[in-house]
Amino acid sequence: MSEIRVDTISEKTSANGVAIDGVTIKDGGIAATDGSTITTADNTDTLTLISTDADATQGPVLNLYRNSSAVEDDNDIARINFTGNDSGGNATTYASTRVIINDVTDGTEDTQIIHSQMIGGAFVSTLRCKPDEIVINDSSIDLDFRVESNGNENALFVNAGDDLIDFGVSGTGHLRPSFYASKDGTAQTIAADTNTLVTFNTELIDSDGKFASNRFTPTIAGYYFISSAVSMTNHPQNAYTQIRIKKNGNTDVFQELGFNHANSGEADTKAEASFIIYLDGDDYLEIFIRQNSGGNENTRTGHECRFMGYRIH
Repeated sequence: MSEIRVDTISEKTSANGVAIDGVTIKDGGIAATDGSTITTADNTDTLTLISTDADATQGPVLNLYRNSSAVEDDNDIARINFTGNDSGGNATTYASTRVIINDVTDGTEDTQIIHSQMIGGAFVSTLRCKPDEIVINDSSIDLDFRVESNGNENALFVNAGDDLIDFGVSGTGHLRPSFYASKDGTAQTIAADTNTLVTFNTELIDSDGKFASNRFTPTIAGYYFISSAVSMTNHPQNAYTQIRIKKNGNTDVFQELGFNHANSGEADTKAEASFIIYLDGDDYLEIFIRQNSGGNENTRTGHECRFMGYRIH
């Protein structure tokens, strides 16, 4: 036999119901045919679902069932809103999770889940799980994405403001700072047996403004890939061209020679250097050239004389 135990019943408050302080239902359940509200005045759990089932399957289960006889594609079938007041006392939905049916066809059903939240006064989609992809920051706002590993809080960092990806660090995009500089149409004269600073007056890339006055000063500590090439015109037979990369104006960090091995006469020569180097925030690099032709020689122009680099870690 079922029973309803009620602590107190107040007088009728309307023609359609009474106010009851508490109800205990031993068997069966409650089926409501209209919207219901549960109100508490403290931090007590407002609604608790308890299952005492001892088997290995799931429980308790909260089932949101939109039982519609006219279901169609793109129907919004369920939504959970997280609502609170703003400073003006206005009820505001600060976040929500909703489900949309993309395809209702029996046997090929598709759905998507959308997580949205209030950011800067606008309600935006931050995560959308679609049948064919998972999209983060679907609203295309300036919202960074970060993945932590066990020892690095920025193992993967998507800088939304710069539209770049970084690995292992944050604040700059992957491969930044980066630069590429070369000569314009004017050759540079290089005296014999003298270390001469090579000038680069054309910048193709300078992502963060770190290349200036023929000098690369990254200002961000890390490992950098550096590459440079300098070509000389009409170099005497068996004479060399030496490229020298100096750090902070005085320390040679890399040197490479290029020879004219022509059987006779003069020929163009090129010296190239590519390497990886660790640079502190205040280090800088410059390119010097040295040649032993016995007189002045001219560099070639354009990309035959170049200086480039980028951070790799």
